[in-house]
Amino acid sequence: MGSPDGMTWATAFPNLNTALSAAQYGDQVWVAAGMYRQPANADRSSSFILKNGVKIYGGFNGSETTLTQRD
Repeated sequence: MGSPDGMTWATAFPNLNTALSAAQYGDQVWVAAGMYRQPANADRSSSFILKNGVKIYGGFNGSETTLTQRD
């Protein structure tokens, strides 16, 4: 497994906040199916910050290579 860079499932970011922070205008963030929450020690007012121009798609199992393969 390579270093987390978000370019493949094998090198996926370890958490959603890292992926969202690294995303730039025009990027897509693919998210495996599941529930995503802030860490237990996070401030109650913390949230996931979405960026303008970044598309987020969910429902993946972690082996897809195209958007049409997601559930």
